[in-house]
Amino acid sequence: MDHFDNYTLSIVRDTIPPSLTMEERSNRTSTLEIQRVVYGTCERGAFVMVWSDSDSSDFICDSSGLFEVVIGIPEAPGIHMISALTSDGANNENSASIEVLEQEWIDWALAGILLVLLIVVPAMAIRNRRSRADKALRHGPDIDEIMSEVESASADDTASKDDSIE
Repeated sequence: MDHFDNYTLSIVRDTIPPSLTMEERSNRTSTLEIQRVVYGTCERGAFVMVWSDSDSSDFICDSSGLFEVVIGIPEAPGIHMISALTSDGANNENSASIEVLEQEWIDWALAGILLVLLIVVPAMAIRNRRSRADKALRHGPDIDEIMSEVESASADDTASKDDSIE
């Protein structure tokens, strides 16, 4: 050993958690389905696991950094959690969760009917009122209607006076 070799070693510790976002792809009837479509972003090459109380799926995030999976949820009506966990090569972890609503058909239908009743019925009542007001403005008051109300009121007054005399 007649000489020395010098080496430099640099170590960089990766402490940054991998990216992970998650959302439910929904439509107007998705609250009735027990199979839910979940999509989001993840770090390329990272391990991702998505699960609910009744189903799970795991995969390696592809080069696009996007994912979409179908996950089952329990059939019981109510709010259910879908969770995800990702880890990278340095064992950094990140997690995400979303809540999804499971409804029975009857609850979903009743909500729709209630919505219609709250919007359509008042709108029809307002339209009918406006129609009657427009008719009265165009044609003036209906004399037959007025006369029958006067005669009815007069007959009631006469009957009450006859009752008080006896």
